[in-house]
Amino acid sequence: MKLLVNLSSLNHPLTGIGEYTLNLVKEMLDDDQVQDIKGIRSSRYLDRHQISVLIAALEQGHQTDQPLTRYLKKMSRLKLIARIARRAVNAYREISFGFYRNMLKHYIYWEPNYICLNHQGVCVPTVHDLSHLICPQFHPKARVKYLKAELPRTLARAKHVIVVSQYTKQSVMEHFDLDDQQITVVPPSVKSEYYPRTASECAQLKKRLGLPENFILFVGTLEPRKNLQGLLLAYKLLSTELKSQYPLVLSGKKGWLLEDIEQILQPMLDSGEVIWLGYLNSKDLPALYSSATAFTYVSHFEGFGMPIAEAMACGTAVIASDNTAMKEASGGAVCIVSPHSIGSIAQGMRKVLLDSEYRIECETKGLEISKNRSWKVSKQLLVNALSNLNNGAQI
Repeated sequence: MKLLVNLSSLNHPLTGIGEYTLNLVKEMLDDDQVQDIKGIRSSRYLDRHQISVLIAALEQGHQTDQPLTRYLKKMSRLKLIARIARRAVNAYREISFGFYRNMLKHYIYWEPNYICLNHQGVCVPTVHDLSHLICPQFHPKARVKYLKAELPRTLARAKHVIVVSQYTKQSVMEHFDLDDQQITVVPPSVKSEYYPRTASECAQLKKRLGLPENFILFVGTLEPRKNLQGLLLAYKLLSTELKSQYPLVLSGKKGWLLEDIEQILQPMLDSGEVIWLGYLNSKDLPALYSSATAFTYVSHFEGFGMPIAEAMACGTAVIASDNTAMKEASGGAVCIVSPHSIGSIAQGMRKVLLDSEYRIECETKGLEISKNRSWKVSKQLLVNALSNLNNGAQI
């Protein structure tokens, strides 16, 4: 099997889609079924060795963005200019892709990020979720408009479709004319680095970051979809004694539409009830998860919910939403709450913090489920699906 992959999502810092792409491609580089693999990135074509070098640089936290990508990030506040520039870059990529189109037509083109470029051969996109259709209020209007226009076109010419959860599979079947046999679930997994860290490692991290002995943790982008407002309001319902024992620690970069969140957040930061660490290097996350007494992830919508799986793998009890794909990520090993009820979120936090027997039960179940998760397993599901297409078999 010869494989062509769009690597445009491999930029530092990696998003969830970037992590998904990196880990699956890394596994496929050493797979005997993949005779050749080429990557598309910023109008360049990378061979197997160049892809390996790129992945190694990203894993070491090096800046790998192309100059034009960095420029677009700097210009992102000038929305009109940035939009025009992105369209120009996309057009250039299509032209560049067209130059190689005939040469690469025998390659299976796997697109990890929704929208396929124009390819003469077999196209297989990955759809992470349909939140732009189900809850468009959580996305910029331009993104919703783009996905509404382009995703149906991609799915119409796709030979097969990859999704990251059973929830997304059902959503795709409901919204588009696709049946069960046309879709394969390839869930994300957790890197081997995510495991319970020693007390010494946790102590070193807490000292370096100025963290208290015990705390509740949230990891993710600060944006409305993550339900930070609901989490903060629920945390305020806890007793003064409980909040003093377990401050709420937030780790993640700022997203968009933060005005309402910041009005609640700033007084809590000033009082010391909440600690915001900003964006942390991924190398710090395993020790951060391991250090937390409990991890909260009460998002309104997720295609999977990777932080839930990461916290479980580090042996930390999790409080998570009962909706969308987060049930799959949690595997029945977490304290389930309703993201629409502040009282439910608060009660979930109280239960995990105050009931040590229940907390230990969640930690133990989470570790057991994590044993069966690996990127090798996910890679094999993807390779099997692509190989069947390559052999002309019906999936």
